[in-house]
Amino acid sequence: RYDYGALRGQPPQVFHWNFVYELPYHAKGRGTLGAVFGDWNMSGLGTWQSGQALTVSSAQGQSPTGAAGNRADRIADGRIDQSGRSRNDKSARWFDPAAYRQPAFIDARANRPTRQFGSAGVSTLYGPRFFSYDMTVHRVIPVKEKYRFQIRAEIFNPFNVPMLGNPDTGVESPNFGRIRASNPAYAPRSFQFGARLDF
Repeated sequence: RYDYGALRGQPPQVFHWNFVYELPYHAKGRGTLGAVFGDWNMSGLGTWQSGQALTVSSAQGQSPTGAAGNRADRIADGRIDQSGRSRNDKSARWFDPAAYRQPAFIDARANRPTRQFGSAGVSTLYGPRFFSYDMTVHRVIPVKEKYRFQIRAEIFNPFNVPMLGNPDTGVESPNFGRIRASNPAYAPRSFQFGARLDF
């Protein structure tokens, strides 16, 4: 029961999607409209996932088994409703640090005092959710019967939405409960253009 909980580091919900859309215009027989918008294709792929399961640890003082790792004591729920909060507020205080504390010593007078097992279970918190989206726009232009010219534009993270990383979950850390970095999978918006001749 002490180790029962959600798999650490895994989001409970993950949704992937992709699409391909052909603009309803064709170059032939549409005049200027077809020449500009004809034969363009748009495609994209994205991911939405909920936050990863997190466990609050306590690294100061060994546990009764002699292991260096231990968990914190959980004395309150600790979760904070993040709706309506700014990104800065979320990063400064993702959860309530006062809900966790260092486990007490079994015998504080011992030469190498041992701490009690922390009461916090595994995966008592969840980190920030993650969203990513990339898209491509391309057009194939027939040149001759055996030649086709393709132009394409690829846009990565077109909405340029920063994604927060996980908070510090070490109860002994001075940054406990804070988020100090973006998600490792986040990349700022970028464009890539290319052309290809098929023959």
